[in-house]
Amino acid sequence: MAKHISNLIHEPNRSATNSTISQSETLRSAGLPRHWVAAIFKRLQARYLHKFTSAIEGIEAMAIDEWCVYLSGLTPAQIKHGLDSWKADWPPSSVEFKASCIGASTRLENSAMYRQFKALPRPPADKEKAREQLDIMRRSAGCIKQ
Repeated sequence: MAKHISNLIHEPNRSATNSTISQSETLRSAGLPRHWVAAIFKRLQARYLHKFTSAIEGIEAMAIDEWCVYLSGLTPAQIKHGLDSWKADWPPSSVEFKASCIGASTRLENSAMYRQFKALPRPPADKEKAREQLDIMRRSAGCIKQ
């Protein structure tokens, strides 16, 4: 069963022992605070409902840890900008969200497949070949007897 995001804010890492610090906790200490990412997740959850919740279902703690590390170095103003500027129909990945925070774009509209290119000129029409093809179609449709 999925855990509510607010329950994950102060959840200890179960893989860590008392005598050692896990790699996840070491990475987490270098990233954003968990409660910041949990707040981001709450906003995304409120905006996208099941689309966001189902995307991280079962991996909530791991997703928060990943976002903590990946969003490291962002300021509160940048995070606010990212939340305010994300207008897509689907919630962002951590990569898309960070790009939105810093004003960059990773959206498909910027890729070559969405750019307008100059069309090639039409080849000249061959009227005789067109008549032949039309006759073939008419015969196969039964319009002209063979």
